[in-house]
Amino acid sequence: RARRIAEKFAAWRALAEERVAEALTGFQGVLSQIPPSLSAKKVDGIPAHRRVRQGEEVTLEPKEVTVHAMEVLAYHPPELTFRVQCSSGTYIRALARDLGEALGVGAHLTALRRTHVGGFDVADALILPELEDRSAVSRALLSPARAMSHVPRLDVTPDAAVALGHGKRVEAEGMGEEDTVAAVRGGELVAVGAVRQGWFRPRKVFPVIEAQRG
Repeated sequence: RARRIAEKFAAWRALAEERVAEALTGFQGVLSQIPPSLSAKKVDGIPAHRRVRQGEEVTLEPKEVTVHAMEVLAYHPPELTFRVQCSSGTYIRALARDLGEALGVGAHLTALRRTHVGGFDVADALILPELEDRSAVSRALLSPARAMSHVPRLDVTPDAAVALGHGKRVEAEGMGEEDTVAAVRGGELVAVGAVRQGWFRPRKVFPVIEAQRG
């Protein structure tokens, strides 16, 4: 499908790196961000990108996001490479768009790489050829409990672990209302569920070793 050029700018030729770095500081903190029109945000139940590609004009509501840090990594006009640390739900395409508008030169995203999310870092990932190395794969494997380390954790007793294995609810003393909680026993994930009114209610359970009873 042919691409349509929306606008052309020449002002980038006189844009100094110092001005770009200064503009980046204006995008740090809590922002009211309008998602890109070619996004998966739904308008009356239909993704916005689908409506746009059908020739419709869409208006998306702004959403609040947080940008903790932005920094220039490389600037070779007209290309800028920058690093962003932000909250979940932030549209980097929208940041590029808004930065271009703030500088008066226009901008769009050409590449995006997520390097860190929650407790996981791309430095710990494997490249494709390494997937043939069993020892490398073994070192990189995450336990189910580690994979769920980004959600609240409920440590349970052996008896509670068994009860969860049978789909029963268990007490979650001291925990507030939570939509997603990992129930863990001895470092092993035994269930994922929600906490409601002081009770952990499992949605997905995993095999556990039966508790030894005296």
